[in-house]
Amino acid sequence: MSNLPFTLPTCDEPATVRIEVYSAANGTLYGSLDGAVYTCDEHGIEVVSAVQAAGLTAYRVPGAPDVDRTCGESYVYPTGALAAGDQHPRWCDRQDCERRGEHRSAVMGVKPSPHDLTATTVQLVQLIAVTATPVLIEFAFIADDPGGSTTQLVTLDQAVALTYRIRGLADRAKGRRR
Repeated sequence: MSNLPFTLPTCDEPATVRIEVYSAANGTLYGSLDGAVYTCDEHGIEVVSAVQAAGLTAYRVPGAPDVDRTCGESYVYPTGALAAGDQHPRWCDRQDCERRGEHRSAVMGVKPSPHDLTATTVQLVQLIAVTATPVLIEFAFIADDPGGSTTQLVTLDQAVALTYRIRGLADRAKGRRR
């Protein structure tokens, strides 16, 4: 796969070993799980050497009996550091970013009770066109009436401050002092 910073041997034999590829983070041995390389026993040492020569950490795992791969196949995890070359933040859903002009995380619903008045969702948003744009949080309040729905973008600092205020109000509503 082109995202790997090393060349893989291939022999089209069944893979019996999986080599997990990690990039170190914060001085730890195993940081981000970035990919997996599948290899036969004969090429296992060659793959481990190539991974280490690229400045990454290799961890050898026995192949799962129900996984059919051939020697030389690989998979790069979209949330790992090796995929970072595609310019998506790790939290990005990677769907239609260019058309939207922004990166978006998966939508998270906020509905603690079936009796809520409106459905609420939150997600991370970052504009693509502006360099060094901050990560924002989008709140969406979805009403049954299409005209009643609204969205609001806030900075991360505002979102954190808002959580403290909401917790304080919730405590007061329950008769507790904060």
